Amino acid sequence: MPLLELRHLSKTFVRRGAAPFRAVNDVSLTVERGECVALVGESGSGKSTLARLALRLTDADAGGEILLDGAYLHTLSGNALRRARMKMQPVFQDASTTFNPRRTVRAILRQAAVGDASEEHIRALLERVELRPAATFLPRYPSELSGGQRQRLSIARALATEPTIIIADEPLSGADVSIRAQILDLLADLQAQSGVSYLLITHDILLARAFSHRIAVMHQGSIVEHGDTQAVLRAPTHAYTRRLLDAVQSVDGPIGEAAGAA
Repeated sequence: MPLLELRHLSKTFVRRGAAPFRAVNDVSLTVERGECVALVGESGSGKSTLARLALRLTDADAGGEILLDGAYLHTLSGNALRRARMKMQPVFQDASTTFNPRRTVRAILRQAAVGDASEEHIRALLERVELRPAATFLPRYPSELSGGQRQRLSIARALATEPTIIIADEPLSGADVSIRAQILDLLADLQAQSGVSYLLITHDILLARAFSHRIAVMHQGSIVEHGDTQAVLRAPTHAYTRRLLDAVQSVDGPIGEAAGAA
């Protein structure tokens, strides 16, 4: 049984004075335990909408199903939904917009912590995401942190609920090269230590190649190609995937050639 299973999800937005717009069109996708699946595509392809549907931050059109560890998430509401969703946590692109600016780091993590909200546990969360020494970060406010530190705090907050899967929506977008490498290494280490799964939403095929086990390519609301990451990037079968690859150059040349040589 997959850890996360999305079955035939669609989302149609109705806009005043305009025709209905289907942002997600009959998408099915699975994430196994301990796996990273990268969902790639250009801006506007429907990736972030699908992430919000999976998290139940936006409701899908009728007929789709969301299963988390075998539980039918789409049928839940209220406290039952909040309890079930604790095992699936988001990390968003702009961490600064997800924090209450009036709360300290200590208060943010204490509010998120499940069961153990002790000072020792809060410090341990900061240590896990390499915000050290933890004691110096606890009294700070999000505005007093750098962009990379805020993203680490966002990951620590996600880990506070002891999730089985993290849905990361463009978690490295806008970060400089050194911070991108540090955050990516951190995510990889966390997966190796705890077995947490990732659904990684990204427009960056190089990131998907480096980090994911499987890749799903999204175009105009639909998944047009999916499979083992290296196999797809070595020999893409869909014209849209080939266009994405042609637009990206790795250090060694076209990414398709680089992936094949890896």
